[in-house]
Amino acid sequence: MEPTEDLRRRIPQISRLLDRPAVKAAAEQRGRALVERVMQTEVADLRALATHSDTAAFDRALESIESRIVARADQASALSLRRVINATGVVVHTNLGRAPLSPQIAAHVAEIAASYTNLEFDLEAGSRGDR
Repeated sequence: MEPTEDLRRRIPQISRLLDRPAVKAAAEQRGRALVERVMQTEVADLRALATHSDTAAFDRALESIESRIVARADQASALSLRRVINATGVVVHTNLGRAPLSPQIAAHVAEIAASYTNLEFDLEAGSRGDR
């Protein structure tokens, strides 16, 4: 068992982790703020292992930190909504996102959502409107 202080000295700095190629690529793809939050979590995990003087677990975690950062960043940025089959017999099921939109309406919503809209603006009156 290595003393706690010796293990803590081996914890990499966030700025140095961000210089590693895979982490840098993850930051470019997923956003620096998200990757920094993930790195802080990983560093906190290393600190906890150091506090318990678990050298073997610390070494394993340190060795795989880059791949774990990338994996956690991918997981954190993954889209969570998935298509499911409503086999409940209830057409408007609140836990399944209510009733599906028609393809035409879904296409219109996608088109409008990709730009500015008059959501809270009354075009005829030229002023704030109701939602």
